[in-house]
Amino acid sequence: MAPPDSTDGFEELLREQARELTTLKIRAGNPSLRDIEKQALVLFADEGLTSLSPSTLSGLFNGSYAGRDKLLWLVRTLMSWRRPGQDHDGTPVANGAAELDSWYDRWEAITAARRPRARIAPAETPVHESASLIGESSGRVVVQPPGNGLYIPRAEPPLRGVVAPEGESGGYGSIHTLSASIGAAFALAFSPKGAVLATGGADGTVRLWNPTTWRPIGSPLVSHTRPVVSVAFSPDGTVLATGSADGTVRLWDPDTQQSLGGPLHEDMGHVYAVAFSPNGTLLATCSRETICLWDLATRRPIGDPLNSPDGEVVAAMFSPEGVLLAASRGRNGVQLWDPATLQSVGKPFAPSNTDFVVAVAFSPDGTIVATGSHAGRVRLWDTSTQQPVGKSLNRHRGPITALAFSPNSALLASSGRNGMVRVSAQPQARSATVPIARRAMAQALRRGLIALPALGGTHLNSTVAFSPDGNRLAVGYSDGRVRLWDPGALQPIHEVVTGHTRSVVALTYSPDGTRFASGSGDGTVRLWDSVTCQSIGKHSAGRFGPVSGMAFSPDGTLLATSSDDGTIRLWDPVTLQQIGKPSVDHAGHVFAVAFSPDGTLLATGNDDGTIRLWDPHTLRPIGKPSASRSGSVLAVAFSPDSALLAAGRDDGTIQLWDPVTLQQIGKPSVDHAGHVFAVAFSPDGTLLATGSVDGTIRLWDPHTLQPIGEPSQRSSNSITELDFSPDGTLLVSSGDRVRLWVTPLMSLP
Repeated sequence: MAPPDSTDGFEELLREQARELTTLKIRAGNPSLRDIEKQALVLFADEGLTSLSPSTLSGLFNGSYAGRDKLLWLVRTLMSWRRPGQDHDGTPVANGAAELDSWYDRWEAITAARRPRARIAPAETPVHESASLIGESSGRVVVQPPGNGLYIPRAEPPLRGVVAPEGESGGYGSIHTLSASIGAAFALAFSPKGAVLATGGADGTVRLWNPTTWRPIGSPLVSHTRPVVSVAFSPDGTVLATGSADGTVRLWDPDTQQSLGGPLHEDMGHVYAVAFSPNGTLLATCSRETICLWDLATRRPIGDPLNSPDGEVVAAMFSPEGVLLAASRGRNGVQLWDPATLQSVGKPFAPSNTDFVVAVAFSPDGTIVATGSHAGRVRLWDTSTQQPVGKSLNRHRGPITALAFSPNSALLASSGRNGMVRVSAQPQARSATVPIARRAMAQALRRGLIALPALGGTHLNSTVAFSPDGNRLAVGYSDGRVRLWDPGALQPIHEVVTGHTRSVVALTYSPDGTRFASGSGDGTVRLWDSVTCQSIGKHSAGRFGPVSGMAFSPDGTLLATSSDDGTIRLWDPVTLQQIGKPSVDHAGHVFAVAFSPDGTLLATGNDDGTIRLWDPHTLRPIGKPSASRSGSVLAVAFSPDSALLAAGRDDGTIQLWDPVTLQQIGKPSVDHAGHVFAVAFSPDGTLLATGSVDGTIRLWDPHTLQPIGEPSQRSSNSITELDFSPDGTLLVSSGDRVRLWVTPLMSLP
């Protein structure tokens, strides 16, 4: 396979590999990621496999890059499954088997295409273990046990144990010291699962250690020319970032101990801190008076640096949900930033005008920031108000070197330059600053959707649509009316719009948000001004069958409608004049129509049980229809990247399709108890929502069709339409009432 010359070629190769892996997984009976991980560990422990985590597997199935060994371990695991629905037979495919040749060739082609840009895939956020680490100029590396009571085993030489003195507030845990000739140790970090400890030294090297034996792993990582003062692992542990006084940041593969491309260059000066976002897509680097955010997929900075002209940035950390970035600015305290907008949040907070903040840490729930100062003070701050919480804690005799919360936020560990580690219990502060309602909401969001008060009364409605900016919600009713609502205020923002004589069954906004279209059971299509709700032009003639679905093209130049008379029609969205002739290739009703986000395809769901693809400009069929099944396809939707097509059927199933080949992907789900009238992808493509005649809404992983959380509370009527808000935090449904649902993409303050 010849490597393409462009990054687009690299990404296409990754997508092709992901499709092949998904096919292999389906042939193996579609085992869960956890089952694959367990079986791989059984099969390949002798070959040195220690982990093939679900996050790594998910990345591979979704088109991320990984080392050859990890890829081949996954392939060999799937190939050795006996047959779908049965356990593994325990005999792995040999490493040099001929059936692996295509996978070797594909990986080499991908690796060759990767050279112009080191692509690091977004990672799922794992649960982190808590531990405090101390780097000392004496060359010792001091490791303390986590504050949640986890035990660090007694180590053999060259490790020696030291017990901190007792007698002051807050208990002390035992600490361990790595005595190795590494010079001054300025930075330390555990990998997410604690299997590797990385240290940055004054000699410009990075060393990896086994925390069980406390011996070095491989040779030092050599590339920096001056001391390494900051190190951090990505959330999935597949990337190690190192920052140096030489002004560079380097990325490493901790498994192979190889550099991932060249250094990140931005004339950064002394790099005091590096920090990954929780989803692994961003890296924050701190130097001089600036913070720079880097897109790890492109290795390029995002926007302009975050400037802090009145204080040198010496430490930074993302909040657990990634919605805040805390940066220490020395004597000028700590500033919170929004990494999405690159804007500061609130005012800086600092222990005093004379103290120097050198360490920061977020509590696991993101509601508290702890700061450690050069004077040895530890303070807690409320992230919402930027106000201090309680009194300062456990004063150290000398500067603070590190801070860490236990996973339940009840304990805070702090280390000082004198080698002492103090652990403080703070349950009262936590309960006072984290309302029970907020914690309950966070738990509920992990389980699925949360219902907001219904809009309006009990009038039956048929369809709903968010405006592109999310500030308006159009609702079509069974009596032919349309009404606009403010989804944030839960209030109507315009009088009822009339014009249709029968139920409004389809609504869609133009991409620029200036107008919306409505289709009705009376066979007419109408255009409306989205602000004044005044009719635009003449409505279409009502001599066609009832309208069943409609959609604007991504560029806004076409409006497509499907009809119960078995046709698809294209309209000029300015004049509402029909463009060309309607399609005539259908048997039976056409229930749904959708444009692909890239504008190259038009998909329809049909009464004969097929999905068909069309050229959106000529309405000529593309390829053959999907395999026909009993029943009807009632709803279709493309994923935001146009790589998936989801369909809902009248037998209660949801099916994923490859929109290029119209081949089924995986097995259909069967969790609904009746017709699936609505399917919708979240704007970021991480959720698939479905609504059914059984009155429930379900969320799914769109790549595995595994359910996310529990179904919504059952409605007394069918769910007829679903639409996500542009930011993905709200889902609107139509049925007996218009209901808004908070989705798991909502980040709590």
